[in-house]
Amino acid sequence: MKKIQKQTPKRKGSPKLNYNNARKQLAEDFNNRCGYCDDSAQIACCSFHIDHFAPRKFEHLVNDYNNFVYSCPYCNMSKKDKWVSDSADISVIGDVGFVDPCDDSYNELFERLDNGKIKPLTKLAEYIYLELKLYLKRHEVLYLMEEINTKCDLVELKIRELQSGGKNTEKLEKIHYELLKYFKDYFSIYQQEWNSGQ
Repeated sequence: MKKIQKQTPKRKGSPKLNYNNARKQLAEDFNNRCGYCDDSAQIACCSFHIDHFAPRKFEHLVNDYNNFVYSCPYCNMSKKDKWVSDSADISVIGDVGFVDPCDDSYNELFERLDNGKIKPLTKLAEYIYLELKLYLKRHEVLYLMEEINTKCDLVELKIRELQSGGKNTEKLEKIHYELLKYFKDYFSIYQQEWNSGQ
């Protein structure tokens, strides 16, 4: 079973960082990935947001670094100011609410399937899945694009290594070409999803 997050994010930023100057450190702490869906900022090629985990109505947390989540625009706009209680400390009631993606338990809520789909594993995960629209095809496509990109990089490295040793790389070059075609196909799907707001 693959977890939704490749690596659990950890907030290491200084408490002095506020909403206006936290973006760079937050991106680093979240491994340049959305805390909620784990989409890569590099692959998504869009500007990521700073989500307030406990919403802005809790004014004492508006500039609290430990309340920030590096988020893709889709997850941030889907979550908005949704919250299940009148307390910033109560984010879940029963099977309804949100789990901080920096909490290790977040990774236990979802499974990432080989086809890129995100699968909720609990009732609470189903709530988060629906509220954040983790079912959108874009999350599948971005996951697959990243997987292909990683494989392309590995094949390129091997080609260079073999070429420097004077060896034939024709088969690997064909594989590399096929991977690039898949990447292009998925990128086209991603563009269509982006343009349609999916």
